[in-house]
Amino acid sequence: MSGVPKSFPSIVKRLRRYPVETGLLAAAVATAVVSALIFFVSQAPRPDDDGLVPAVTLPSAVNQGGVKLVEVAGAVIKPGVYPISQSARLNDVIKLAQGLSDQADKPFFARNYNLARLVSDQEKIYVPSTAETDQGLFVEPAHAFDFASPVTPNTAAVGDQALIDINSATLDELDGLPGIGQVTGENIIKNRPYQNVSDLLDKKIVKSNVYEAIKTLITAN
Repeated sequence: MSGVPKSFPSIVKRLRRYPVETGLLAAAVATAVVSALIFFVSQAPRPDDDGLVPAVTLPSAVNQGGVKLVEVAGAVIKPGVYPISQSARLNDVIKLAQGLSDQADKPFFARNYNLARLVSDQEKIYVPSTAETDQGLFVEPAHAFDFASPVTPNTAAVGDQALIDINSATLDELDGLPGIGQVTGENIIKNRPYQNVSDLLDKKIVKSNVYEAIKTLITAN
């Protein structure tokens, strides 16, 4: 038979001599192929339940501590969770979210957000809309603004209001603090009670830069 290697008939004969082994080998090869197909299909990006936001594969450096993750929400064009560099500023994060939306209260944002400040890992940045500030959901203190210090909507809203008690605050209240996300908030609740606010640092629940940002906003009663 032209085109057929001379060794092919001998291979066929050998396979016929070991039918059980040949069958097992064929089954193993078929299983491997099917498993590979299932794996690649499962790794393909899929839309979330609402069908709007596709799944995002983040850089491997995220798991190695090479980048930070922050959440941008509220009145921005593209809300979401973004990987950023260790030296990223708030201005960089807003650019990743493609800027403020038409609904954003831009004067409020300009007065209360320091675009030059460093952004913390796991931080949530919420940009209020004009409707939200009109409804009083975000308010500004009457005293002069300190533009030198990092400010978020939650720090601006504190003013003369009571401090957040880390021994009794809800997860939502803790999540509203700068640099405190859902994971860190749950850790704070899990490690209660606290004698002093500095326990957050001593127990390594928050990093030093996050502690510096929230220490004047919290208490441990």
